[in-house]
Amino acid sequence: VRACPAPIRHVMTASDLTSVDGLLLTLGKQLGIEGLCTDADGCCRLVFDGQRMMELRVAPAQRRLLLSCRLVCAVPQAQFSRLLHANTWGAGTGGGWFALDKADGVHLQHAVSLANDEVGLLLSLIEVVLDTAERWERDLSSAPSASHQPPPDWMQRV
Repeated sequence: VRACPAPIRHVMTASDLTSVDGLLLTLGKQLGIEGLCTDADGCCRLVFDGQRMMELRVAPAQRRLLLSCRLVCAVPQAQFSRLLHANTWGAGTGGGWFALDKADGVHLQHAVSLANDEVGLLLSLIEVVLDTAERWERDLSSAPSASHQPPPDWMQRV
């Protein structure tokens, strides 16, 4: 976990800056991390259990804080269609979406509006992302079932 004194250098309004800084400072206090803030690129990284990194990145143009958690297991390309099915209506992703980085690493991502500066919401969303990532890692690490079918479009997994 990285704490830094530097302010965000993106073009943001003063209220946006105060909102993000205040949100992360409050989140840091609840997690026992004094001075939690973003770096010069608008990014804050949290490490859980020594292996799972949660990246929080400010998207000023969208007025959102984006959360991204890379799955720690290797995901074969043959499983990518399952991940795309899970993206449909947020079924199986806790309302988020899966994305691939340049090295085909799979990330579970979510977004929270900067207009909503409630730290409880952010903390809950972090827990949802971590829990969902862990569930998918267990599922993707086990041998795929021949009878595995994606959930129907109308069904929301909870």
